[in-house]
Amino acid sequence: MEPGRITRACVVIAAALCAHPAWGQADDGELTTFTPTAAQLAIAARVDQVREQHSRSSDLRLRILFSMNGEIEEERRPDNGLYAKERISAADLYAQARGSTDPLVLDLLLVRCGFATKTRAACDREDLARRWTVADTQNQLAWLTLAAVLKEKGDLDGARGAFLRAAEASRWHEHIVETRRLVASAAPHDETVAMANAFRADAVNVSGLATPYSALSLLGAFCKEADPMRAACARILAVLVRDTDAMIALTLAVPYAMRANVAAPVVATYREEADAMHWALLESVPKGDVLEPTDEATARRDALSWQQLIDAGERRRAERFLLENHVTRQEAAARFVAGLSPEQKKQRAEMSMR
Repeated sequence: MEPGRITRACVVIAAALCAHPAWGQADDGELTTFTPTAAQLAIAARVDQVREQHSRSSDLRLRILFSMNGEIEEERRPDNGLYAKERISAADLYAQARGSTDPLVLDLLLVRCGFATKTRAACDREDLARRWTVADTQNQLAWLTLAAVLKEKGDLDGARGAFLRAAEASRWHEHIVETRRLVASAAPHDETVAMANAFRADAVNVSGLATPYSALSLLGAFCKEADPMRAACARILAVLVRDTDAMIALTLAVPYAMRANVAAPVVATYREEADAMHWALLESVPKGDVLEPTDEATARRDALSWQQLIDAGERRRAERFLLENHVTRQEAAARFVAGLSPEQKKQRAEMSMR
C-alpha cells in the first residue's frame, strides 16, 4: 500500500481509526482492513467537515495544518511515488506566509512544504528555516531544522555550522503543545461529549505534524561524528532531555547520547526519564475507543484525559500523573521495562548499538 493510501474515513482521525486493532498488518506483512460502523463513519465525516472549514480559516496556522485532504493524486511522480492532494497549494501557503515571523507558522510550513505535492518546489525551505532562526534564536530546534535543510541541499559545511550554532542555543522547543491547543480551540463547542472527544483526539493526532523528525534524524547522524560535533551533540541532548514534550525525542536521546560518548551515568538518567514518562503516559491516556459511542460517565472521564493531554502536553501530563499517584521516576521506569516483551527489549538493545 502506498503511504497515505487509506480510506477517507480513516485519514480524518488517524490516531483512533487507523490504530484500531483490526487495522494493522497480517502475518504475511500485508495491511489488513476493516469495515467501519455507521457510528464511526458519522464521526469521521463530521471531523472531516470541520477540517474542511479549518482549511478556509482566517488563521494561517490552521490553513497550513488542514491544507491537505488526506487523499492522493493518481498521477505518479518521476520517482514512481504518488502526489498528495492539496486543499491549498504549497505555493499559495508560502506566498501567504511571506514576511511572517511567527515561529509556529514557519515550523508548520516547513513540514507542509516537505510533502510530495505538485507545488512542493514553490517553497524555499531554506528561507523559512533561516527566518525561524531569526524569530526564535535561542531555540535549538530552529537551528537543527536549518541544518537539516542545508544537508538536504548538499551544503554539508553549512549544515555543520548550523548544528554547532544549535549547541549554543539555550532551549529546545517544538510546537506540539501549541498545535494541539490551536486545533482544539478551533473545534465546535456545541457537540455531544463523544463528538467533542473525537475533536480532541484529532487535535492530538494533527499535532504530530509538529514532531521534528528531520531535525532528530540529523541530530542522530551528527552525533556519530568526531569533535566538535560530538561535544555539540552532548550539549544539545542535555537541553533536549530537559525541555522536550516529544516522546520520540526523549527516547532517541538515549542512543544518541551513547553515540556521543556521553558519560554512562548521564545516559542512565536519560533512559530512566524516557522509560518513566512512557509508563506514565500509557497509564494516563484515555482507554476507550474514541470512535465508539460509550456511556456518559466514561465519555466524560475520557474528555478530561484528552483535555489534559491538550493543555499540558504529554510530558507534563505524565509528570503530573506520577505526582498524583505517588510513583517515583525510578519505580515508573522499572514498571515500563517489566512490561516490555522480549522482542521489544531486543529492539531497545539494537537501537542502542546503532
